[in-house]
Amino acid sequence: MTDCFKHNTRRFRMLSVLFWILASSLGYGQFNTTEFTRLGIDRGLYQASTYSIAQDKTGFMWLASQDGLQLYDGVSFIEFNHNSTTSGGLSSNSVSKVFVDSKNNVLIGTWGGGLNIYNRSSRLFTVFKNDPKNNKSIPHNRVQTLFEDRAGILWIGTAGGGVCKFNPKDSTFIRYPFGENTPNALSHGRVWAITQAQDGLLWIGTQAGLNTLDPVTGKITRIVINAEGKFLDIANLIRAVYTRKNGEIWVGTQNGIYVFSHPSIAPKHVVLPFSGSQNYRVNTINCFYEMADNSMLIGTYGAGLFYINEQTKQVQCHRYSIKDNASISADDIRCITADNSGLIWIGTRGGSVNTTQMLPKRFITVSNEFWKDIHMRDKYIRSVLYDSKGNLWIGTNEAGLHLMKKNANFIGAVERKGVDKELFNDRILAINEDAKGTIWFACEDGLYFTKNYGGSIEKYNFPANTPIPVRTESVRQFYITGQQIMWFGTSGFGLQKYDLLKKKWSSFYHQTTFPLG
Repeated sequence: MTDCFKHNTRRFRMLSVLFWILASSLGYGQFNTTEFTRLGIDRGLYQASTYSIAQDKTGFMWLASQDGLQLYDGVSFIEFNHNSTTSGGLSSNSVSKVFVDSKNNVLIGTWGGGLNIYNRSSRLFTVFKNDPKNNKSIPHNRVQTLFEDRAGILWIGTAGGGVCKFNPKDSTFIRYPFGENTPNALSHGRVWAITQAQDGLLWIGTQAGLNTLDPVTGKITRIVINAEGKFLDIANLIRAVYTRKNGEIWVGTQNGIYVFSHPSIAPKHVVLPFSGSQNYRVNTINCFYEMADNSMLIGTYGAGLFYINEQTKQVQCHRYSIKDNASISADDIRCITADNSGLIWIGTRGGSVNTTQMLPKRFITVSNEFWKDIHMRDKYIRSVLYDSKGNLWIGTNEAGLHLMKKNANFIGAVERKGVDKELFNDRILAINEDAKGTIWFACEDGLYFTKNYGGSIEKYNFPANTPIPVRTESVRQFYITGQQIMWFGTSGFGLQKYDLLKKKWSSFYHQTTFPLG
C-alpha cells in the first residue's frame, strides 16, 4: 500500500507566511534594482522561448527551446534541428530539457521525440523513443525533466508516463507505476520535477501531488498538501522541487512555496509579496536556484524573478519594463542556472535569455519628475564629483553648483556666499578635490574653491601670467595631484600645468612632429 502523510488541521496545521512575517519587515524592494543583460534574437538566438539551460565541462552553454537545441560558445550560436530526411539528427524541434551529467554527456528531453543523447565525436544524436510493445522502453515520448542522483543514475520524468530510470549498460528503462488508485505508485503520470534529499530519497513533483521514492527499495510515498486543513488542487500541482544546501526541500506550486524539513513534518507555506492583482501568476512557481551566498532566486509564471536573502531579510522582485533595457526581458521565468564563473543565466518564455551577476544597475534611467523630487534646478549636467567624505557635487549647465551630502536624499544648490553674484557664472565646467579636501570648480570666468562644504566660496586669484584659456570657458576638465599640481585640459589650447605652491605655469601643445629617442 502507498504510504500517505495527510497533514490534518489539528496536528499539522499550515503556517501561512506572507514571506517571513511581513514584506515590509524583510526590506521588500519591489522592482528592478538589478542589471540584466539580454541575449536575444538580435544577438543570434534562434528562438525567444528558452525552457532549459545547462553548461558542459568545456564551458559551452546548451539551450533548449521550442524550435530546436542551441549551443552557445560565448560569441555565436550553433543550432541543432530535427530533419526527417536524415538519420542521427534531433528527434524533435520542441526541446523541453537539456541536461549535462557528471560524465559530461549532453542529454536532451523533447516534447514528443523522447530522449536524445548527443555524441560529440560524430555530432549525431542517439534517440530513445517509446515502443508500445516493449515495457523496457521509455514510457512516454514527452520528456518533462531529467535528473541525476548521487549514484550517477539518470531519472526521467515524463508528461504521461510517470518516472523511469535509465540503464546505460543495455539502454533500457525501468518504469515506476503511477495512478491515483494504484498501490505504491506516483500520484500522477505527469512528472514536473525531481530532486534528491540529503537522506537519499527522491522527491518527485507531479501534476497532482508530491511523492518520495526510495531509489534503493523502490518504495513510493505520497505527501498530500492540505493547506490550512483542506485539500487544494493548486497546492498539489507541483511544478518545481529543489534541495537547498541546508537540507530543506522547496516545493513550488500554484499556491506559492512549501518548505519541507522532513516528509512527515508540516511545511512552512510561503506566499510571495506582490502589489498587482494577478496573484495566481505570482504564486505559480516555475523554478528555484540557490546562489553561492545562500540567497534564493525564484522564477514565477508571470510575475518575474524574485530574490530572497533570509539573512538580510531582503526581498526583491525583478520584472520586465518596456522603458528599461537593463530590466529582465520577460516575466514568465522558466529556468535558472549559473555557469562556472558564477554568472546567472535565466531562460524565459517569450523573452529569450538573460544573464546577471545580481548586482545593482550601473546606470539607472530617471524621469523628469526625478529632478523635481531631489530639488535639482537644472537637469543638464556638465560635471560631477564624489568627494573623499562621501558627498556628491554636481555642476550644472545653467543653475550653478549643487551638493548632495552623505546619507541625504535630496540635492541642494550651493549658495554663492562670499562672491559677487554678478560675476559668478552658473555654468560649472569641471569639479575636483585636492589632498586637503578643498573642492575646486571651474566656471567660464575662472576657478573657484570652497573649504567648508557649502559655506563661503572664494575665487582663486591666478598670477598675471596665467594663460587665457584657464581664465575663460575653454577649460573642459582638470585634475589635482597630491603635490598640489593642477592639470587643466582645455578646448583648443592644449594641456596646462599649474603648481599651486610655486604659482608657476607650464603649457603643452600638440606638435606635428615629435623627436624620437
